[in-house]
Amino acid sequence: MSTTAQPSVMVIGNCQADVYRDLLRSVDGVAVRDVRPVYEMTARDVPELHADLARTDVLIIQPVRDDYRDLPLGHRQLAARLPTGATVVLVPVLRYAGLHPYQVLIRPPHDRSLVPPIAPYHDLRAIIAAATGDEDVLRAAPDPDQARAAARESVEALRIREQAHGTLIASDLLEGTPRWHTINHPDRHTLREVFRRVLDALPAGLVDDPPDIGDREPLGAT
Repeated sequence: MSTTAQPSVMVIGNCQADVYRDLLRSVDGVAVRDVRPVYEMTARDVPELHADLARTDVLIIQPVRDDYRDLPLGHRQLAARLPTGATVVLVPVLRYAGLHPYQVLIRPPHDRSLVPPIAPYHDLRAIIAAATGDEDVLRAAPDPDQARAAARESVEALRIREQAHGTLIASDLLEGTPRWHTINHPDRHTLREVFRRVLDALPAGLVDDPPDIGDREPLGAT
């Protein structure tokens, strides 16, 4: 552990990682370092980030490719900045299209930190109707077999990502048709279980009194 009075924890990722960070902030005896979502980081953030990592005991991070956005923000690159003996917990990015087979997440490719007007979520049927004038497509809906196939594809895609990156396992949580808010905003039940698995991967004794999400929906606002 570091020489600071409390073990230092850093959580890096997207909105899902923000939930895990917020929960850890309520834990006594643990210092949680604040960082921006990885898709908002710029070159100005890198020096301070690397300096903080050198004083971090536990890094909880979602898979990020090397040189993400031409910056040394890959999860392997950041883990290499940790002190000897630090713990790395790799958490999968959750995505589930079982309830939203036509929903897509759109951000400007030149700057993924920008959010389009209203929301970044769009329905492919509405986009096609706007582009072609064919409003009949708005009434399109999957039949039961197609809906189940979309759900299975989401589970299998997550399972492949888990195996490829060596993350914690969460794909089994999608097999029960969870009631997610959007394709990438899990419900509290999913987030609660993933967070429990994160806690199980932490050094023994780091968190003696685990916090709980309760009845709130951390990602239910959109």
